[in-house]
Amino acid sequence: MPRRNISSGPERRRPVKRQRMAGVTVTVQRSRKGPYTHSVVMRRDGQRLREKYFNSKQEAEALAQVWAIEAGNAGAKAAASVTEADKRFLAEARERLAPYGRTLVEAVDFFVRHLDRSQITLTVEALVDKLITTKSREGKSKRYLQDLSSRLGQFSREFGSRPVASLTTDDISSWLANLEVSPLSVANTRRVLSVLFNFGAALGTIETNPVTRAFSPSLVETEVGILTVGQSARLLAAAHECPEILPAVAVGLFAGVRDEELRDLDWSSVNFENGQITIRASKSKSARRRLIEMRPVLRAWLEPLRQLGGPVWPRQIHRGRRLHTEVRREAGFRSGAAKSEDDKALAPWPHNALRHSFASYDLALRKDAAALALELGHTTTAIVFAHYRELVLPEDAERFWKLRPEMVLGICKHDDPDFNEHSYVERSA
Repeated sequence: MPRRNISSGPERRRPVKRQRMAGVTVTVQRSRKGPYTHSVVMRRDGQRLREKYFNSKQEAEALAQVWAIEAGNAGAKAAASVTEADKRFLAEARERLAPYGRTLVEAVDFFVRHLDRSQITLTVEALVDKLITTKSREGKSKRYLQDLSSRLGQFSREFGSRPVASLTTDDISSWLANLEVSPLSVANTRRVLSVLFNFGAALGTIETNPVTRAFSPSLVETEVGILTVGQSARLLAAAHECPEILPAVAVGLFAGVRDEELRDLDWSSVNFENGQITIRASKSKSARRRLIEMRPVLRAWLEPLRQLGGPVWPRQIHRGRRLHTEVRREAGFRSGAAKSEDDKALAPWPHNALRHSFASYDLALRKDAAALALELGHTTTAIVFAHYRELVLPEDAERFWKLRPEMVLGICKHDDPDFNEHSYVERSA
């Protein structure tokens, strides 16, 4: 059996002599470094404080003895200076830290790091500016940047001059809880604040995100609001009387383009040759380019109004919004709360009604959630299944996708008091 070489392997690091004194450990051990045979190491709480190398065991042990005596003397001096109040404080501190498995040294280190960060002069206002600049350089959409600016601007007006590290979870919770907006809007603002403070943590301005444990509103899940087939027909008939807004209504209803994206959509992105509508990354909410198939029913509505270029939405944004509201009202819908007796006779306009209707009727007919998710700009099918599955019957979906101009204008007179959903179903079957 070959003789074991004790000058190599784990045994070479085995301590030759070890002394503990006043919380300090002094160890003599065999050395791995160069020509030296031994080293002396002083540690406290596992952290190396001092180290020296020697060519002989005797020299190493002699220095170890000196270090141990020095540590003992220092410990005795420190112990003599500790009062009874200090001892009670130490005992209480250890007791409070025990449930967390942390030492007093770790607690002090953590607090010192917090103090160091609190001295950094980066204010909330400056951090907001840095975040918006960074997101802009990343190519985020105009709508996303506007949302950031709006929500963070409101937050900055309250806390803008304060150092970022000085804000606590209680500060943020109190501010969120006192916002006079809907729970959904509070939740969206909270999400944006979390983005801000995560950004601050990445910069080293703060150690943890205070929004993580801040107030979060309870949200009641609401059903997705869509238009029935008859309501869709009435809307198209009303829009037909206003050719200026008709293309936007048709694209929203039969392509699911968001209202904000509609206002930026150009006719050059509506390709009648390959049958696709392109939502450019710079115009998309998700800042990703996407393609939407132009269904035959949409082509039928757009073909008579097609242009080579220019905005699909009316050139004056506010005029387009007014026309859109008027068309909805002609179709029997009001925008917002009922302010008059006439308003009470109208149905409330569902949130994102055109986009939700497109998605619901498409999923019911084609049953291709993956393709629909791509057209809507979602990265997964989860939202498609959660919001749009089984909202409409397949037979209603078939009628929806047959709402061509000749059918709608032939059977749906939006000023005809006798028109209703049942008459439309009977005449279009």
